[in-house]
Amino acid sequence: MKTGAAIVSDLRRVTAMVKNPVKTYLKIGCFLMAESVDPVLAAFALKGFLDAFASLNAPLALRTALVYLGIMVLRAVVGGSAVSARVRLVEELALRQREALLSSVVEIPLLQFEKLPRGDVMSRLTSDVAVSSRIITECYLLAMAVLRAVAAAAYMVTLNWQVALACSLTGPVTLIVGAAISRPVNKRSQELQAALGQASSEALNALEGIPVIKSYLAEDSTEKRFLTKASAVRQAAVKMSFVFALNAAWMGTGSILPFVVAFGYGGYMAVQGRLTVGGILALVSLCNHLAWPLAGMGQSLADVRRSLGAFRRVMEILDYPREVDPVRGHGDLKQRSAGPEAVPGVAGAVTIPGQSVAQDASPSITVRNLSFEYVQGTPVLKDISIEIPPGALVVLAGKSGSGKSTLLKILAGLYRPSPGTVFMDDRDVHYDASWVRGVTAYLPQEPLLFSGTLRENLELARPQASGEELRQALSIADALDFIERDKDGLDREVSERGSSFSGGERQRLCIARTVLKGGSVLLIDEPTSSVDRESEERIWASLLLAMKGKTCVVATHRLDIAKRADLVVVMEEGCVVECGTHAELYRPGTLYSTLVGESEGEVAV
Repeated sequence: MKTGAAIVSDLRRVTAMVKNPVKTYLKIGCFLMAESVDPVLAAFALKGFLDAFASLNAPLALRTALVYLGIMVLRAVVGGSAVSARVRLVEELALRQREALLSSVVEIPLLQFEKLPRGDVMSRLTSDVAVSSRIITECYLLAMAVLRAVAAAAYMVTLNWQVALACSLTGPVTLIVGAAISRPVNKRSQELQAALGQASSEALNALEGIPVIKSYLAEDSTEKRFLTKASAVRQAAVKMSFVFALNAAWMGTGSILPFVVAFGYGGYMAVQGRLTVGGILALVSLCNHLAWPLAGMGQSLADVRRSLGAFRRVMEILDYPREVDPVRGHGDLKQRSAGPEAVPGVAGAVTIPGQSVAQDASPSITVRNLSFEYVQGTPVLKDISIEIPPGALVVLAGKSGSGKSTLLKILAGLYRPSPGTVFMDDRDVHYDASWVRGVTAYLPQEPLLFSGTLRENLELARPQASGEELRQALSIADALDFIERDKDGLDREVSERGSSFSGGERQRLCIARTVLKGGSVLLIDEPTSSVDRESEERIWASLLLAMKGKTCVVATHRLDIAKRADLVVVMEEGCVVECGTHAELYRPGTLYSTLVGESEGEVAV
């Protein structure tokens, strides 16, 4: 009962995904009823024609032949229309599932999303959706098989109830055996889809890491890891195919039984004069719709269970807890900040209407006793407290792994802090993550460009940006020259993850996108880690102009930026160990002084 209830629950969730479900399923239901009775109509017309032909009644034979021909044409039209309707339904379900999956994925809290295997998520978006979207079709075919068997049995009773009863008795045996054979399919299907997801993850890792793999001569170990995952897929597929092979074998055996009974017992009845020749052939024709549906029911059940197994994997992502602003609800998290922003230029500010770069327009930031952990019991930030006034420039200093990037992600509203620990303009970041994302512009250390055009990548930050605003942002990021040298300009296609650009070019384009957003708070994580010294100097000269009037928190190795900072926060092992200006901290005995490389003009990070 529990399994049946779970199946019903899953089917309800499937039907809820269809647009206009009542209209859609009413149409599908009409096709189902028509396709269920058309074999009986064809058998009825065939019997009439054969009986008329046997009695040498030419006019009646002609009329019944025309009726039979008309029914066959009608069957073809109904069957074709039904297939077309089912295909459209399959594609709609696939579209709705992919849409819901992607919507769910982007709403999963970043901290939890980073723990999901990317290849497995891709497998659910592609393979699982392709299988699960056929669930309505599989249920349709299963229901049609049952209804055709019932309709065939009912008409067979009117022809000769003894033969009909004898043929029908083979049905329960065929059905019970087929259902028993198909029982393991649900489990085998989920195992196969899970193995495919793991293999996809391993393949994705290999494809993205080919340069690293080659540099470490790790080709053999990478191939072995993938072969292990691929072997698991093969084993799962073999187990699945074994069940389908048993079903196929039983279909061949079970489907013969009603024909044997119909020919043997029906022939005996004809000899006794209790059944006409047309009746015998009609019974044999109906046996085709009694035997094959019942024999194939195990396969149909297996297909339904396989689709349900894939659908449950899709539902696992859809049921994943969504990111929610406790006060506003999850919908606000995806809304773009409505407030207009500005993009300060190199030669002067290019102001978007409504923007002010006044210092008092930038929010203050307060961090009180903030602790944070990725894994329970292993804190990466420990009891951090910082006060950042409006318009201040704060530099985060510390060695790699000290917690700088994590703190920046929290300030950007990407990681949710505990209530009462982080405030921006007296608004609790825990409750107002959507507002925080609207007023902050965050530049991560690793540059990422999306497939599409350069213009589409930049407009991700401001969809309505004008051409002049795009040029100004590119100029600030020192990216305008190499864009204008390309014949396609902003319409140049970007390859996957921006691999058609150098690391420095990707970083500058990401800086342009960040500047274009123009948030009143700038959060920057090592923005020039992938560019040469000359470009670094130009970028920082432009970024310093962009920072004017904004609250800025920057993780950087540059000593000259630390000297300009209103506050330098020195972090070590997730703790703030020192706070102050460069002049206050740069003295013997401080951790900051040990981080500063005077000969290189850098702060070690």
